[in-house]
Amino acid sequence: HQKHLEQQRVQGLQRRSLQSYDASDKEFIVVSLDLLAGLTEGLGSSIESLVGNSRCLMLLFECAKDPDPDVRQSAFALLGDLAKACIGHLKPHLGKFVPLATANINPQHASVCNNASWALGEIALHAGGSIGKFVPSLLQRLIPLIKLSDIPPNLHENTAITLGRLGFVCPEMLAPHLQHFCQDWCRHLVNIVDPKEREHAFFGLCKVIHKNPRGIVSALPRLVVAIAKYPQPSENMARMFHQTLQGLIKGLGNKWFEQNCNPQAYKYLVEHYRLSK
Repeated sequence: HQKHLEQQRVQGLQRRSLQSYDASDKEFIVVSLDLLAGLTEGLGSSIESLVGNSRCLMLLFECAKDPDPDVRQSAFALLGDLAKACIGHLKPHLGKFVPLATANINPQHASVCNNASWALGEIALHAGGSIGKFVPSLLQRLIPLIKLSDIPPNLHENTAITLGRLGFVCPEMLAPHLQHFCQDWCRHLVNIVDPKEREHAFFGLCKVIHKNPRGIVSALPRLVVAIAKYPQPSENMARMFHQTLQGLIKGLGNKWFEQNCNPQAYKYLVEHYRLSK
């Protein structure tokens, strides 16, 4: 079925460019992309052979350039699913896909922006250090975005997740900028619902703090509340919270925390994470 859909799209591309498609063609492309995203999510790594033996990535790149936001929205959703399922096939093409997705981090098209940001976070998480050379241009888009007040909440949350995933793999590249967006980052981390995405985001934040503890000082009261609200952290997450908070207490002193942070939240953290004052 996937091959049949792909053959039809290849024939379409051979006849004319995506930009010249009419509305019915666009709808077909969106449905096809959504179907492939569903297949990718369902099959997981089993999709690798289908992707490797097809022109899927070439077609996806064309769709991600389309002027129609609905097509781009579905294209970036599929890109994120492919990053999770078969990053090995995507890695040779990061030089094309990452700048294109970065260019679509534009809140004027919130759904496209949301999916592009999410896809970039998935690429960072699975490609690791390969994303490094793209981080400066990504931060130029993501930092202003998370500071905006008039965008949908899910866009704030996805931006916080993506920043966390970048911080997880390249903390040294986010660290020098931490003071410029830590308040907003901590504010929106609290609202992340998915447990895995929440852990990625908080873990990335902690790794960035370890590289630049001074950068978080202005947002420490907010960070204390955010960590106190974290529900049922895993053993690894709890260990990271302990290390991060203990290091900050050692650097600033217990009195600073008592004077500047929510007393109930701070008391909870001291007891729950067994912090030494």
